[in-house]
Amino acid sequence: MIQLEKTDAIIAILDKTFTTIRPLHDDSDYEFRQVSELIDILSKSHDEIISINIEGLRNEIWDFSSSTNNRTKSIKKVLNRFENLMDWKYISLGIEDLNKEVINDIDKFVIKQRHISRNYTSYEKNSIVMLYLRINQHFFKSVLDLKKLIEQFDKMVKLELLKNVIEVEEIFTQTTNKLSIDDNNTTVFADVLMDLYTNKFYPSIDKSVPLTQENVLLAFAEFIQTEYDYKPSSNTVISTEVLDEKAEVGKAFPDFLLYKNKKNLASALKREFSTEKGKAIRLLLEVLRLHDKPLISIAYRKKYELYKSMVKYFDRDIGKYQSVFDYKISHSADKNELEAIAIRLNHIIDMIEKE
Repeated sequence: MIQLEKTDAIIAILDKTFTTIRPLHDDSDYEFRQVSELIDILSKSHDEIISINIEGLRNEIWDFSSSTNNRTKSIKKVLNRFENLMDWKYISLGIEDLNKEVINDIDKFVIKQRHISRNYTSYEKNSIVMLYLRINQHFFKSVLDLKKLIEQFDKMVKLELLKNVIEVEEIFTQTTNKLSIDDNNTTVFADVLMDLYTNKFYPSIDKSVPLTQENVLLAFAEFIQTEYDYKPSSNTVISTEVLDEKAEVGKAFPDFLLYKNKKNLASALKREFSTEKGKAIRLLLEVLRLHDKPLISIAYRKKYELYKSMVKYFDRDIGKYQSVFDYKISHSADKNELEAIAIRLNHIIDMIEKE
């Protein structure tokens, strides 16, 4: 098991230093006989805190969480061990305000010490201020580094999740349709997929009909395709975007059509199918796809872009994305509707050809 040696060592230094400086800003009393003893204690704490490098802990904490199923939870649990640092009283201050607070702390401390007959020369007070200030500045830097570390972890977690999804996508390009899963997680994974299949895609499925592995895998593939839209970024790294119904439309609907007079066809479709929604739109797309000379090609990962282009072009409610593309077409059960749409489509094509 990976040990958090560096992390534990830094937490120990932080906790020890917080304990050392606490009497300088609260009502605790220092147990020392001479001012020089206090200065020596602060000097040692300062020398120790210089060694702290929060950002240098990234790999250790990341490796420590690698064996868990939920990196985010594991990482946050580790970072919560930096509770004293995160709860530090100056966490929300800027460096200038921090310096003012440090001076204010020492002024109050000196006054408190006078009540027990401990007086400080200007040199002694300045020495305490200098050491206390430097310690607090290191705390300040460590807080900023910890925030930065958390942001880095968040990005790394998202990239790892994306990488896993991409790997799943690649699985479904294979002809074998086999998943390579840790034996310890196979049952859990199958349960999740089965639930996904029965509840999300086939809520009315006949429970007496046994599900095959192929059923489940195809359902999982459809889930990935439905829920995410993959788009190359400027640096060619694939990114994942959750479906956003307010997203900008890319290609216009006519540009999806495979027809010489695509604009005329798009316009005619808009007029003819002016009230269809959800399932009917899905069936229309299927008829276009299966025409003698296919009139549309719905590329993998382009369903959502096509849906948005239709919403904009038809300029009306055509149903939610899920009501269109989550519908599973049955060429036997939907035969009559498909044929009716095909007749209307053929009439449109004939009219355009005569123009």
